[in-house]
Amino acid sequence: MADSANYETGQSRPRKVKYRKNKASWNPAMQAIPVPGIRRMVNMAASMKDVIHLSIGQPDLPTPKHIIDAYVEALNAGQTGYTMDAGLPELLVALRDYYGKRYNRKLTRDNILITSGATEAMYLAISATSAPGRQFIVTDPSFLLYAP
Repeated sequence: MADSANYETGQSRPRKVKYRKNKASWNPAMQAIPVPGIRRMVNMAASMKDVIHLSIGQPDLPTPKHIIDAYVEALNAGQTGYTMDAGLPELLVALRDYYGKRYNRKLTRDNILITSGATEAMYLAISATSAPGRQFIVTDPSFLLYAP
């Protein structure tokens, strides 16, 4: 069962999850869809000890208190909607400054691309570099949307 961090102590405790008593019934067309390789791998890993689960970015450590505090502060300030799709201006400036200094290059905010997740980043990277005749290697198992 998944664990969650106690806000006050930062300690981990089991989450209480309620399940339906009746077993779910799937449409036969849904049952015909093969189980993706990534799902088979995750299911196998779930039966093993000392496996670090990296497939969907689900952390297995409690969230640090300063991050929880910052999140609560943002919620209390009314920051409950989506951010700008190009990235918050202060984030763009911070990344420009950090990477400009790290790589000793003059960068502008236009040199920085913010995505809302790895799927969008992968899609944009492949779209930007693909052309007729080019080939890409996609590993399997992988996230289903990355498959050709």
